[in-house]
Amino acid sequence: MLLLAAAAAGPADAFSQAVSAAQASGQQPHPDRPLWREAIMLGEQAREAQPDDPAVILQLAALYSEVDWHIRAYTAWLDYAELTGEAPDPEAFAEAAHQLGFARYSAGDIGGALGYYRNLAEWQPDNAEAGYWLGRLLLEQGEDLAAEEAFAQLLGMPAATDLPASQLRLARQVRDYGAAAGRSFSLGLGLYDQGDAVRALEQFEAAFEANRSFTEAAVWAGRTALELGQSELAAGYWAWAVELDPADERSRFFLSLARREAQWGSEATAEFDAGQAAYGEGNLEEALVRFEAAVSLSPDYADAVSWSARVAQELGRFGLAADYWRQVLRLDPDDEGARYFLNLAEQRIAFGPEVSEAFLRGVGHYQQADFAAAEAEFLLVTEESPEFAPAWGYLGQIYFSQGRYAPAAEAYETARSLEPGNEEYTFFAMEARRLSATSD
Repeated sequence: MLLLAAAAAGPADAFSQAVSAAQASGQQPHPDRPLWREAIMLGEQAREAQPDDPAVILQLAALYSEVDWHIRAYTAWLDYAELTGEAPDPEAFAEAAHQLGFARYSAGDIGGALGYYRNLAEWQPDNAEAGYWLGRLLLEQGEDLAAEEAFAQLLGMPAATDLPASQLRLARQVRDYGAAAGRSFSLGLGLYDQGDAVRALEQFEAAFEANRSFTEAAVWAGRTALELGQSELAAGYWAWAVELDPADERSRFFLSLARREAQWGSEATAEFDAGQAAYGEGNLEEALVRFEAAVSLSPDYADAVSWSARVAQELGRFGLAADYWRQVLRLDPDDEGARYFLNLAEQRIAFGPEVSEAFLRGVGHYQQADFAAAEAEFLLVTEESPEFAPAWGYLGQIYFSQGRYAPAAEAYETARSLEPGNEEYTFFAMEARRLSATSD
């Protein structure tokens, strides 16, 4: 019916009627749908009949855009622009050019893709999407200076802020660190997303080598190296990251983790961290299991040994705690904290919980300068366990500080007799005896 109407009407009118009929039909716009196919045929006939009629070319370009026939839409819009000197429709032309450009890029034809995006950028200098793809394609083609210039222009566009974050990141990295660094980093991210961590690490390292101020490249190199089990390499990159951005607590954390893995091994480090997590949740049994596993994997892991001792002591397993505290002191003979807690564990074993708790209460009172309460607790300890040397030592300190030199001398001498090698007890026993004689 439309063809019969076309015979009566002119080509341009017949074309317009066919487009209106297709649009009103409810058929999905597509070149293979009958009414749309007929409209396209009449449009081409109208162009052949009236090649210099801008209205025909304009309607044909719009039709091709509506049915998503991108190559014909792109060509028709350029024909219209050449005929009239007017810019192609911004949205329709941009869509056609982008679809064609991306298709060529996906097929590996970077030169062909560049042609479409260059044309788009010429007609629409403020089109951020065109600016991005122009810069990216130039970058991938190795035209570094042109890529840097294209990205600099892109970042000057108001519409650039509407681009996806990943695209803006690449543009800024090329601007800030240069094309070589930006290209390698972008390739690294792509490889990492594909699960190829080995080749991704190579690209992150190349990006950092291209510009030693590229903090994010150091971060990703450290992260990837750590995931690959290359702890020493990871620690080096995390150290760079911390140096470049001292305020980045994330980098500090991973630097510590990488160094611990390099020193103690990834499995022992993982067990230790699991122990810390369990302890933080109040699960002391699980924490002890994890800390002991870390010690088993790395016997010289001092922190793991110390935490094994601490948790065992908190669980009341004083024999096990004492063993671990002795191991801590073998690793670090100057660890006074370990020596103190070993003494407490041994006291618990030797004198039982009641005496030990009275002693700890006395120490607490002493530290708070409540000497009367402290003296009462220490006297209780010495009555229950006369061989408990530290209690006698504390009594000596209390009496000496109060100027009660005679009982101080007796307390210190008792402590010295129980621990003959304690030079502090020996010195203060003699000094208290001297001051006692002087005061008499």
